[in-house]
Amino acid sequence: MNEKIKCRLCGQEFETDREFCPGCGVATEILSKKVVIPPPRGSVNDYAGVLTDDEITELSGMLEENLNRTGIPLVVATLRTTDPLLPSEYAFHLYNSWGIGKPKINRGLLILLSVDQKHVECEVGLGLEKYIPEKEGDEIVQETFIPFFKDGSYYFGLKAGTEMLLKIIREKVPQPEK
Repeated sequence: MNEKIKCRLCGQEFETDREFCPGCGVATEILSKKVVIPPPRGSVNDYAGVLTDDEITELSGMLEENLNRTGIPLVVATLRTTDPLLPSEYAFHLYNSWGIGKPKINRGLLILLSVDQKHVECEVGLGLEKYIPEKEGDEIVQETFIPFFKDGSYYFGLKAGTEMLLKIIREKVPQPEK
């Protein structure tokens, strides 16, 4: 009989010989790594300490206004590093662990900045992928976030990229009738 593991993302118990969690699909290999997932602090989570209090307040205001207007959460997280995971793996793990896109609806977005790895990741929930496909998200990262980050202007990069993503959400994603 195989050992059982409990998924840290969805709580599902399953045998360790499975390659993926049957509940959320995360790779068993990722679950076995010692990954630290900090608790969410709100819509802006500056664990790398690269933003001022005023910058956090301003970004949070933009994101809260968007959430109230569209019902779609956009969350920003900064970390020093995502080791032992790649930034893309960590973003997937963080998005699901924090429950950003609400189960079944999955209309949310995470912007993850890994400062020491000089990497930004845009994790788009499955419910938004037809409006913000991976290719478009990657283009926004390259054209909007990265130019600011190269100069160490993390706030201005996060603000510009976030504004671009919020514009796409407002223009492309159908809003429920109130």
